[in-house]
Amino acid sequence: MNIEYPYNIKSLTDSLKSSNRFGIYPIGKFNAWHGGIHIEGDSHVKCIADGRVIAYRIPTKYFYEDLGKGKDNPKYSNGFVLMQHYYKSEEGLEFTFYSLYNHLMSKKDYEKDDYSKKKIPDVLAEFSYKVSDQANDAIKGLEVYKLNSKKEIDKTNLVFLKYKTKVEVLTNNGKDILLESNKKYNKIKCKDYEGTTHSDVYVSKGLIVNGKANYKGDKSPKKGVIVYEEAKDTSEQLRIIEKSTKIKIDKKKSTNKWLKLEDEEGFIKNDDNLTKTKKIDEENLFFDKVVKSDGLLKAGTIIGHTGLFDSPSISQYRAAHVEVFSFEDPKDFLKGGKDSEKEENKKFLKIDKGAELQLNLKISVSIKKHTPVKILEIDDNYCKIQIIKPSAEVFYKHLNDEYKTKGHYTIKDDYTETIDGVETEIKCYEILKALFGKYLKADSPLYSKNYIIYKNTEKREAEYQPEHYDKTFWVKNNTAIQKQMAESTLIKPVKNDEFTLTEDITEYYISKPSTESDTIITKEILRINSASIPKHKDGEKQYYKITYNKKEGWIKTDDPKITKISAFDWEEFGFEVMDAGDEYCYSVKDVKNNIETSPFLEKIWKTIDENNDNIIDENEWNRAKNTKVLSQFSKLVCKHKSEWSYTESEIEKEIKEYYKIGLNQATGDKKKNLEKKQDENIALLKKRVKNTCFWDKVEKGEQETKSTFSNLSTLTLLPAAFIYYYFTNEEKKESDKKNIRSFKTSQKNVWHFHPIAFIEQMKLITGGVNHTFDNKYKATGNEVYINVITPKGRDLEGPLVVFDSSGILFKTHSLCRGSSSDRFTGGGNGDTPTGKASTSYDSIRHKGEYSYGNYGLIDLIGLEGEFKKATSNGRAGIAIHCGHTSGYYKKSLEDIGKLMGTHGCIRVYNNEMKKLGELYSDLKSQGKKIYCYIEDHDGDINDVYKFYDLKRDIKDKSRGARSANQ
Repeated sequence: MNIEYPYNIKSLTDSLKSSNRFGIYPIGKFNAWHGGIHIEGDSHVKCIADGRVIAYRIPTKYFYEDLGKGKDNPKYSNGFVLMQHYYKSEEGLEFTFYSLYNHLMSKKDYEKDDYSKKKIPDVLAEFSYKVSDQANDAIKGLEVYKLNSKKEIDKTNLVFLKYKTKVEVLTNNGKDILLESNKKYNKIKCKDYEGTTHSDVYVSKGLIVNGKANYKGDKSPKKGVIVYEEAKDTSEQLRIIEKSTKIKIDKKKSTNKWLKLEDEEGFIKNDDNLTKTKKIDEENLFFDKVVKSDGLLKAGTIIGHTGLFDSPSISQYRAAHVEVFSFEDPKDFLKGGKDSEKEENKKFLKIDKGAELQLNLKISVSIKKHTPVKILEIDDNYCKIQIIKPSAEVFYKHLNDEYKTKGHYTIKDDYTETIDGVETEIKCYEILKALFGKYLKADSPLYSKNYIIYKNTEKREAEYQPEHYDKTFWVKNNTAIQKQMAESTLIKPVKNDEFTLTEDITEYYISKPSTESDTIITKEILRINSASIPKHKDGEKQYYKITYNKKEGWIKTDDPKITKISAFDWEEFGFEVMDAGDEYCYSVKDVKNNIETSPFLEKIWKTIDENNDNIIDENEWNRAKNTKVLSQFSKLVCKHKSEWSYTESEIEKEIKEYYKIGLNQATGDKKKNLEKKQDENIALLKKRVKNTCFWDKVEKGEQETKSTFSNLSTLTLLPAAFIYYYFTNEEKKESDKKNIRSFKTSQKNVWHFHPIAFIEQMKLITGGVNHTFDNKYKATGNEVYINVITPKGRDLEGPLVVFDSSGILFKTHSLCRGSSSDRFTGGGNGDTPTGKASTSYDSIRHKGEYSYGNYGLIDLIGLEGEFKKATSNGRAGIAIHCGHTSGYYKKSLEDIGKLMGTHGCIRVYNNEMKKLGELYSDLKSQGKKIYCYIEDHDGDINDVYKFYDLKRDIKDKSRGARSANQ
């Protein structure tokens, strides 16, 4: 099952915000029950899960309450869509739930101007199409020619043949008829691409093979959009529809990618070559009544737009009310059944209250005295050092070249040499030690640097690689960290100084040490996806790195406060079942003269009353609006009467009960005023109930026989165009088997979930985003995918996302730009080909080189798609790596400029490659099988960034001309 948010939320915090003007889940204004959330402002509304639309209502216009304010009277929508969803886990755990999207935009609101018409959801729209004036597609094929008055080829008088058009080569007495003035041309008889027969045209020899036009390098004279015989790119191209032509579409046989022409043969692509306008589909939709429907939709389909839902105190309030509820008691579902017991499903860590996180985790290490280091950061207490690789220019004759056998140089033993007639002892080690320093030993290996520059000279640039070279360590700023001056005095170094250690270092810190307490104690339960937690080994010990209250701390993986839990066990994630009664408005002691507070409100308030003094003070109330408390509220699964099931008489009875105590105690004018207020509220609410409640009409409503949300009989209805393309025929059959349309109108008390909290948890158990952006591949079992989504033109960056079956593990920016657009030629250095590839990681290769950075390469070998073809053509060496950035070619490995193009690899920033390499190694140690999948996005890349909730790289902009540098 696919799960999506009902609108583009930034985060769970955003959806729980306390500024919602109608209140929060599960308590609304005036202590009234509120079984959902409001999507506020000008926003589209999307269905949250794969399912079926079982009822809808579209108002022609908004209702209003006559409060004597004229145009300022409160307006509200009774438009809604009601969906039914069926979930079944691998272990057979079943759950049927419903989602409601209420107060959706009215027909007149959609139609008021061109901007509003764009908001009409495709599922409710009638489209009209016209070929764009910029459409310039042409059929590929062959040009043949007529003769001019001189009996010569006239290339201005051409006839165009489609590729593979049948052609008759004309003969005379068994011999081909050739052009007299040029024997390279045959006379032929053929039909042109528009169906006209020609018998007086000539074609160059060799372009007709087996009686067919065997060339497609020419383009048809007419330009516009191509009509294909079938809905696929490889299908025969039939004809051209020219610019500015209006097109009629057969909705029943169209999809989101291909449009079937009405009353004529062929399909056209639904792309930017068409200008599309849409309006409400009046012919096929019902208005102002509850319609009994049954149409399949996939998660994420836009089904409406926020409508008006004013109240006497709030005007022009645009919002949609979203609910998730079930008729079933959810207790067994929330426990998770067998799924929650499976070890492979226990992908989360639960860290109990009171866990100790070490801020300053120390690890044993051996870094010897005289080791060369560089200061990267420093303060009075600690510094970050990097073990560096010093180099010096040395005479080649002082070295043993053992590269062929050992892969490095060694220092020659002392020898004698005649210099100016005098035998002189050459002490090679002493000479090199003077150049390098005390850390150089007689048996130290040395490595060649810049070999190309020195290979034909008597010298070499030799590099010393000490133990731990290139690694960084946070260490105490103690006596080991001192820089020796020429006078043998020691001074404290500063940032970027290079020197040698004056003492051994025996321990370091995993991250920058805090000057605060060594530990922090957790004050609430933490639940974290274990795959996303950095780990560190220190001998037999292993630690998790935990972020808590914006601080990072470490805890042993076997700490008793840690347990592994499954997302299938909702209770472990804080979900709690609660009976919320069936009152519309909850009573509050001493308010309206009530003598007691509703038990449900008492439970809610107990959550807020931190010191248990039965008094909620101002500070406690303000803190109750924070994310922590709102998150607790969001995990209450409340049984309550649906507010959409009320009848006029029921609401009248509730209102009278609400005013009863006050009326009994009031006298005189006060009582008359209270009675008047009661009667006014009853009249207003009865009207609202009559107009907005729908519960008993879901089964009694107008039976839908028109082709809107319905799939009552066949796939040939309108939804085939705008709904069923989301489902294959096999998916639809399987869904129909498992999921019979049903709605229990007689059951008014149902179990409510906070919609966003429900979605968040369902994403955890269904895998969240565990598929490639184009949905071609889904991670199952021990599979992991590195999904790279790149703009088709390759001049901009796109997201790189790592996911497994549980969801996203990592995301960053990437660039797939080569030095040419040729993706297939071996050695062509073109753009990264699309498709699936196997992966392997080498953390050492090319380390320190500007083109590759310090964190190795993830090598890719094509398995499917363009990548497979490129690999078969001999293209190799494609990898994911980092390196220098634009504007800093061979100058810096800092992430200063934007990502720089390569010879066809995927480049990421240096800091991100470090994280990606660590994640890759960790996943491999868990036995994961890791693939890479690159896909072109032929659209706005901002949509992809929004989908993954990833901000665009602020440095990214179009790269212009390609470069041969990488």
